[in-house]
Amino acid sequence: MPDAEIQTDFFREDTFFSILVTHAAPCFFIGIIFIELFESHLSTFLRGRDLHHLAIYLPVALSNGLLTGLTVMLIHLGRNRRHKKRPTNLFSKAFTKRQILLSGAVGFLAGALALNLILSVWGLLIIPFILFFVIIHLRRFLKNMAVLLQPDRHATWPDACDLILIYVGILTSFTLLNLMLMWFSHEFQSVPMAFSNPDSTSFLMDSLYFSVVMMTTVGFGDIHPISYTAKMLVTFQCFVSYFMFALIIGILTRGIIMPKQNGDA
Repeated sequence: MPDAEIQTDFFREDTFFSILVTHAAPCFFIGIIFIELFESHLSTFLRGRDLHHLAIYLPVALSNGLLTGLTVMLIHLGRNRRHKKRPTNLFSKAFTKRQILLSGAVGFLAGALALNLILSVWGLLIIPFILFFVIIHLRRFLKNMAVLLQPDRHATWPDACDLILIYVGILTSFTLLNLMLMWFSHEFQSVPMAFSNPDSTSFLMDSLYFSVVMMTTVGFGDIHPISYTAKMLVTFQCFVSYFMFALIIGILTRGIIMPKQNGDA
């Protein structure tokens, strides 16, 4: 009986939902990076103005959305170019034109909404959606593991790439969740202090640093959760990261083979 194939086709279909699931968290992250990079210019532009005013908010949000969408599309175009030169690289398939356009649309929406995430307490409503994306990625990860952990089954380079992309997607999602808790607890007095770094000048860097430290099982402890919400989130992050990290290391240490070798075995 032939080995079962890894279930990744759903995430390669030319549908808006599939692109949304795989791209939403990274696109939000890119959008927030642009906000941080141009923070000084934004402060100059908004001096004496109310960002909540629609005539001020829309140009800033749309500009950030366009910048994020174009960046995502350029990343995929560069990936396709590398794939043409070297088809046997980690990426088993190049993106179609439709997928690139849909990824740009998701990038535009995420970049435009990224400003709202750090502008209003209503941005907390995005947390359930990000957790939903985490659960979908975990489901995809478990399906892949069910195949790769079979006896005499070795991962191919595309398999390894898929595991890495899932891991990075979950890492980005947790970074966003930690960032939002840090930001809102600092900006709004009604929100309890979430983490132990209230005087930070870069919440994005702190949340990324904290997520990497947690998901690589290092755990320095210089940043730690304080509120019940943050403790619950970090508890979930610990279980997910330790579980994923151990299984990925176990799969990779079994050896990685070329796809042709796997078909001949």
